[in-house]
Amino acid sequence: MKGLFEEAACGMFSLMADLKLVQPGVSVEINLRADDLEALLAEWLNELIYYVEADGLLFSKFEVAKIGERQIVAKVQGEKIDESKHQLLKEIKACTYHQLEVRPNNSGWMARVFFDI
Repeated sequence: MKGLFEEAACGMFSLMADLKLVQPGVSVEINLRADDLEALLAEWLNELIYYVEADGLLFSKFEVAKIGERQIVAKVQGEKIDESKHQLLKEIKACTYHQLEVRPNNSGWMARVFFDI
């Protein structure tokens, strides 16, 4: 499940910018709780979007330290958006709850999310 949340965040940010150009200079600790696993994934992604909007940060490194059905503790790293360095691709406004799904599969976990752009 750790990998699922890390990869979901990485995938979302790769839609926003070329992550090869985002250096992991700024660290942010994330500690969230939610009612269930699907809500936790949405809250996780929306919290990361908040940092883009409020602080102008792009993240390229995601480390989940602890995860359960209702809580995630993680550290994310990135840097301030620099339009001369970062080519911004898409603006993602939110992770929606529309058809949100998190479930185990044969190789671990899978998720389906839709973003409001």
